[in-house]
Amino acid sequence: MKEEPKEEKKETETPEEQKVDEPIVKTDDLVKRAEEAAERLETANKVMKELLEKNEALKVEKTLGGETEAGEEPKKPDKEKIARESAQKLVEGTGMNLYD
Repeated sequence: MKEEPKEEKKETETPEEQKVDEPIVKTDDLVKRAEEAAERLETANKVMKELLEKNEALKVEKTLGGETEAGEEPKKPDKEKIARESAQKLVEGTGMNLYD
């Protein structure tokens, strides 16, 4: 009887050998994650669309009600701040410090 040569099996594989044999990420897992991400995007898009429609409706109501961005009252300037800046400019080159 002729004996066939036996292949030697390694009891432990090195990490490099394991990487070659096993896929890093399974395809099914990637597909599932992509589908979940697509669902989240669709949901977010629906919410964003609703918010934009509400915002447009509010703008229309403001415009028809006589309120617009251009019609806002201008803010009154701070008189004390203006006086301080004017005084500082006047004494700037004299070496005097009024507000230190």
